[in-house]
Amino acid sequence: MAQEDKLFIDKLEGVKNWQVWKYQMQVILEARELWGHVDGTATSPALSESSSSSSSAQTAFEKAQRKTKALLVTSINSNLVHLITEPKQIWDKLKERFERNIVANKLFLKQKLFSLKMKDCDSLDDHLRRIKEITDQLAAIKAPIPEDEHIVALLLSLPQSYNTLTTALTAKGDELSLTQVHQALMSEEEKCGLYKGKDGGGRVDKGETALQHEKTSRKPIKCFGCVEENHVIRNCPERKKERAA
Repeated sequence: MAQEDKLFIDKLEGVKNWQVWKYQMQVILEARELWGHVDGTATSPALSESSSSSSSAQTAFEKAQRKTKALLVTSINSNLVHLITEPKQIWDKLKERFERNIVANKLFLKQKLFSLKMKDCDSLDDHLRRIKEITDQLAAIKAPIPEDEHIVALLLSLPQSYNTLTTALTAKGDELSLTQVHQALMSEEEKCGLYKGKDGGGRVDKGETALQHEKTSRKPIKCFGCVEENHVIRNCPERKKERAA
């Protein structure tokens, strides 16, 4: 296939990227004046043995058909190749397969969004990207997630180590925006990285303040009299008992 006929889009894998793939493929085919071979508006010219122009038009039509088919075949996963026939039939079969139950797709994606959970060891950037991929897929099937629901899904997906920050953010109420949530989360992750560096790798819970971290990271004091922790010798209960006796 010539370089200009190659596509630089993700291959169609199934329901999860059908809407995005469909839009991208339509744009490409329209730009190359091949969309008519998919929507059926391009028809085969009537052949006439006495007309050389008709023969040449038929040749051009068949060439465009082959080019359209090649673009479709090379842009779908190998397990879908069995659907391949003519360009319009390919497109119609793909639509029938992936659009026959839009309600089920919406349900699947919304369940996926609200059940997604981030682990403490996960990268925040990767987690935000996964959420965006799901919301983009919902938008592509005309079921966009409102910003307040996007925020709720994101906050629910965070691990317990973010609880302090989550409480602070939800206290803002309706004034809270998705951008503010992203900024707050990234700021906390940066703080966590600084604490890790200072303590030689120890983990700090997201949302924990510097003062809280300093208190919890101090070594406990030890009594030199009874060798117990959490008090000094002048306050040692054992020494007080001895004096009382």
